[in-house]
Amino acid sequence: MQIELLGTSFRVQTDEDPEYFREVIEHFRAKVQEIQRSVTTSDPLKIAILAGILASDDYLKLNGSLRRDESEAGRITASMIRELETALSPDS
Repeated sequence: MQIELLGTSFRVQTDEDPEYFREVIEHFRAKVQEIQRSVTTSDPLKIAILAGILASDDYLKLNGSLRRDESEAGRITASMIRELETALSPDS
């Protein structure tokens, strides 16, 4: 797949689905554009590094949110199991 980013063109070979890989590139391109709007530098390397940091920040925030959601779901499930066990207990 041919990629053009920050004035550089190169070819990437991947086992990923081409549509998925295009989506990855478009996500990164959007991060690059976000950085370009907010900084004064035009150095492509610095812009790429900042875009990578921003994308990593997004990933870690999302991953942390998912972990919190999973943890909460686990607590709710455990609570429901305890209530069911109590309700179904022969001693009740």
